[in-house]
Amino acid sequence: MEQLILEFHQSQSPVTANLEAVHFHSGYEFIFVTKGEVTFRIDDAVQTAYAPAVLLFNPFENHEILTAKGDYERTVLVLNSTVLEQKISPHLIAMLKCRPVGYRSILFPKAEAMQKICRLLSELREELLLEEAFGETYVLNLIYNLLIVLFRSQPQKLHYDARMMQIQQYLDEHYAEIQSIHEVSERFFLSNAHLSRAFKAYTGYTPMDYLQNLRFFKAQSLLVDSDLRVNEISRCVGFLSANHFIRQFKKKFGITPTDFRKQQSPQH
Repeated sequence: MEQLILEFHQSQSPVTANLEAVHFHSGYEFIFVTKGEVTFRIDDAVQTAYAPAVLLFNPFENHEILTAKGDYERTVLVLNSTVLEQKISPHLIAMLKCRPVGYRSILFPKAEAMQKICRLLSELREELLLEEAFGETYVLNLIYNLLIVLFRSQPQKLHYDARMMQIQQYLDEHYAEIQSIHEVSERFFLSNAHLSRAFKAYTGYTPMDYLQNLRFFKAQSLLVDSDLRVNEISRCVGFLSANHFIRQFKKKFGITPTDFRKQQSPQH
């Protein structure tokens, strides 16, 4: 099975902000703040979290830590988005994928919930060291329970829309082939206007923005994990023109795909 946990570590080291760096993570990232406070930027918004808190980031969101105070201590967990979406209930995944109006990237769990979270993280750490029979299943169950506790800790529960979830899944699977949202509207027997309104209300993104984000995320993954040329990557993720891909990539991230690849390389 493809690896579910991409990164899992606890740290008390001070944070050094690098405002020029593009922070790329290839999955859903959770930062469990157990001491101190941290100020971070997610896309264009600046927020501050005071312990105990949990920060949730999906692969679309550019974020960076700006400042940390008070003996900042955190546990970082990054989960493979592809594996997670295959194994976990779509209702729980929606908590990570969707950003509707009123959504906050910071959760402030109550004391009892935070104790459960810390116990689950401790048990997860121990299980990863054991390498016992059925370890993958045990780890998956721990992750499932962790997501349930986080879901219950949300101040505002996401309205579950099965139709929009189905459309979101269709975009996830066919992002490289879709050339217009009209194709999607026709497939699901909706008007363009209704699809755009309902999809944005559910996910926080217009269908075109969501599709564009998907393509950039897949492109970033290929730039980091493959030797494909930039023009090959642009075709793989659904851009008809490599030049258009390069312009749009630089507009979003402030850096060209080639420079992004150099920046993310282990030797850099």
